[in-house]
Amino acid sequence: VTPTPLVFGDTRDAVRNSRLDIRDREIDTLETLSTLEASALLAALQVQLAAESLVFAESGADLADEALRAPRIRFERGAANERELREAEASNIQAGNFVRTAQDGLLLARDNLINLTGRAIVPMQIPELPIPDGVALSVQRAALGIERAEVSIDGVERDLYPVASIGYDYNFDDESSL
Repeated sequence: VTPTPLVFGDTRDAVRNSRLDIRDREIDTLETLSTLEASALLAALQVQLAAESLVFAESGADLADEALRAPRIRFERGAANERELREAEASNIQAGNFVRTAQDGLLLARDNLINLTGRAIVPMQIPELPIPDGVALSVQRAALGIERAEVSIDGVERDLYPVASIGYDYNFDDESSL
């Protein structure tokens, strides 16, 4: 058993390093939470954008359907040629492809949001992330690096000083001592 009633020397350095490790993990936690919050906000905005894109794509498909009717009628009556009809049909197919692409984009955006938040419900008013106040986490991490360097310097400087060691053995008998 080696009692250490006073915390100094290497023991003090170990305690300081442990405290610095705790602070480092706290900064990691804050950085992770900040990243997740920003990712969740971005995912919610992507869901909104994908939903709006789907609405516009569906409107475009409806307009393409309407635009296809006129060349068909004109073609049936002999007023339009096959090229005009094919171009209108190609535009209609392209509009349908835009709708499917927008639907896939919405599903993907919802999946991303579910992966981050556990649900795909986007609030009507998406909150804004507050601007962080205080010292930036990267600056705090740099300060931790400085403190770790100071702990190392203290240990090296201690090696320059002479060390005295006192010990006492008390013999109870030939086989036992303290």
